[in-house]
Amino acid sequence: MLDLSTPWIKLLGIFDSKSNPDFHLLSGTRTFNFFVEYCYFDIPVGYEFSKILNSDGVLIYRNPMILKNVNQQFNIVTDTIPLGWKTVCSIEFKDGPIPKGIFDFSVINSWYESRDYFILTN
Repeated sequence: MLDLSTPWIKLLGIFDSKSNPDFHLLSGTRTFNFFVEYCYFDIPVGYEFSKILNSDGVLIYRNPMILKNVNQQFNIVTDTIPLGWKTVCSIEFKDGPIPKGIFDFSVINSWYESRDYFILTN
């Protein structure tokens, strides 16, 4: 269950970097770039999440994930996910296996193409 008093973000899909090559993003075998819905918190780069909930609110993953990079919706790199903004964020899966659902997550070109989502929280 989602605790609304704890910082959380809603991942809408994997960012299609081929269609949007100008965004300043990170990549690696454990780092993924996601479209993130409007945020209800200011969350700084370096923040550590510990859980993923699916769209039904069911816990599907428990391991550290680090917010590594943030581009706000007009492709400006920032050191925080700003309250009320849509962003593209780089998330690193620090330890353990990367959840299968991430590999099955849709690759999308905008915030409006999402069919499913995940919540990162603590």
